[in-house]
Amino acid sequence: MKKKKLDIPLKMMIRECSLNPNLLFENFNYFALRNRENIHDIFKYKKFNNDFVSVIELYADDNNFADKFMPSYDFFVNQLIEILNANVPVNIEDNEKLTEILLKRLEILADIKKEKQLKESFPLLYRDLVDGRKYFNSLQYLKKNNPDKYYDGEHYYYSCALKKSLKNFIPTQVKMYKRYILDRKQLIDKYKETSFNSYIKRNFDMNKLGMFLAHEYLCECEVSNDRSEIVYYLEKIDKYLKNNKLNKNVKIYTDSGVEINIREIYKRINEIKKRINNDSMISWILIPKDRSYKTVKKDRKTSVKVTIMNYEKIEKLHKLGTEKNNYYESTNYKAKVIGLGKYKGYIGYIYENGEVVLDTEYNEEKPYTASGNAIYIMYANNFEELSRKSKTELQNDSRVKRLCHTKNWQDKLDKITKREATENDKHNSYLLIKRLKRKALY
Repeated sequence: MKKKKLDIPLKMMIRECSLNPNLLFENFNYFALRNRENIHDIFKYKKFNNDFVSVIELYADDNNFADKFMPSYDFFVNQLIEILNANVPVNIEDNEKLTEILLKRLEILADIKKEKQLKESFPLLYRDLVDGRKYFNSLQYLKKNNPDKYYDGEHYYYSCALKKSLKNFIPTQVKMYKRYILDRKQLIDKYKETSFNSYIKRNFDMNKLGMFLAHEYLCECEVSNDRSEIVYYLEKIDKYLKNNKLNKNVKIYTDSGVEINIREIYKRINEIKKRINNDSMISWILIPKDRSYKTVKKDRKTSVKVTIMNYEKIEKLHKLGTEKNNYYESTNYKAKVIGLGKYKGYIGYIYENGEVVLDTEYNEEKPYTASGNAIYIMYANNFEELSRKSKTELQNDSRVKRLCHTKNWQDKLDKITKREATENDKHNSYLLIKRLKRKALY
């Protein structure tokens, strides 16, 4: 029987579905503690202040709406990649190649001598160093002023988090992450043994949880271009709603404050059914960072537009176009996609903070692509829905920012793409890339 897994944002689930609103922190701590025990069992120590549980997985077979809640191994691996600031192609498998990439990052980490280098090359590890010092100082204060309340500060924490000097911090970090990398596959079997089901049944509102899971399944449908997958999820939702009469007064809220209720659920179901019954579904192909648009379009035949320009004009556009392409490649995007159909020739750049930027890639054979089209900026949650619209429709949609290639367009775009990412932003970006990854050619 086929099993499907769904990534669940844990904090939203706890906030919206807990029976007791006063126990949100305690509920999150339960999941964190269970995963902390898994981490400790496999790796024999725990990374300071990271329980790898912002996302959990829901497994369900063809006959069940929700079968088993468990920790997400994929989330653990992606966090590992992010913490080590590794430039990993989004379509790489979890294999020896990934191991090789991550171990090379550890070689770079081992050679760091100054905190400035650590901050630039491993910003999240630098934050750990700072947080570790604060935590260590608070323990020292407790030990001095409240000896009765003081307890062993190391707990499950690996001692590197409490080291004040960079000289001690670096080798212990290298040792810890080397074990995370080399022994990570053991975590898969450990996670399969872990179930959050009984705790969720005791402490969560099943009506709200049903609404929440229907919302999450619909999110999958709304960003998928796979008709069979969409139908699979819709059938699962339909079956659940027929067997479980959800109270019309039940409602939950997304992280952005949007209300989800039973009327909204049915409205979205009908919109998705309309979409899959026509031919308006647009594909986007995910491509690695080192591949250009030309290598991906392969043998697709295109009509050649002849534009007559003088030499000076062509040279000017060539300079602008080259600068545009170089600018995007220099930005810290997480992944990029090329558009097909009505967005053929466009490149989409997906950033950690959830922003997705659509712009034409400069093509020497078509000089006007240097600056001839506007830039469209949208959020990861809405990307595939919006990218099915025409450019005219995008201009009138409040969820889309439109930017022209004026003199300071790069500065304006930097403010958007360099906005600090929240955990929710990172999660939404991660989910979009993961879904698009299924379509990857390489």
